Amino acid sequence: MLGKQDEQATISRAVEGVLAAAFMTTLAFRLRDETALVDGLRALTSAVEAYREATDAEDGANEEGDDEALATE
Repeated sequence: MLGKQDEQATISRAVEGVLAAAFMTTLAFRLRDETALVDGLRALTSAVEAYREATDAEDGANEEGDDEALATE
């Protein structure tokens, strides 16, 4: 299980990936570069999926902690 800081760092890296891919996609659109736009959209899709996985992992860790707290009460 990751610590709280490790989970936050993983999510921060995932957010950075989404922002970088969004910037690349926007730039390709503005430059009317069709190939780069397709590559940017693929990268954005992958980055969003990585972000979802990171947040799902954090949610799962939080649910486990909640279950442990209930078990001790």
